[in-house]
Amino acid sequence: MEAVLVDQEYHTLGKKEKGVVRAYMCKMTGLSMPQMTRLIRQHRKNGRVERSRKRRHRFAVKFTLGDIVLLAEVDEAHERLSGPATKKIQEREYIRFDKKEYERLAGISVAHLYNLRGRAEYLNG
Repeated sequence: MEAVLVDQEYHTLGKKEKGVVRAYMCKMTGLSMPQMTRLIRQHRKNGRVERSRKRRHRFAVKFTLGDIVLLAEVDEAHERLSGPATKKIQEREYIRFDKKEYERLAGISVAHLYNLRGRAEYLNG
């Protein structure tokens, strides 16, 4: 982007020509017009174009690959019952039969159980 801005002498162009260069750079980079405008403004101010690499918030991973495999085994053994029934089975395995491997799955919500069933690890395992 910097090379295009310098080669085209962007800051000396007229309004129409700037629009053409901006549209070209949006097309080539896949960025939106507002994103491109911010980067061009940054280039004018600093002489450089650098996209910030902000770290986005990510929720902590609660269920491991082992939990997903265990869920798949339960579903296979019980011919994939409904979510609430599967949740109850996992709770019973942990509370009544004291199987420690079901500790995390015993507290899973039905909605998240369905999310895990849609994961590639579940589908391929």
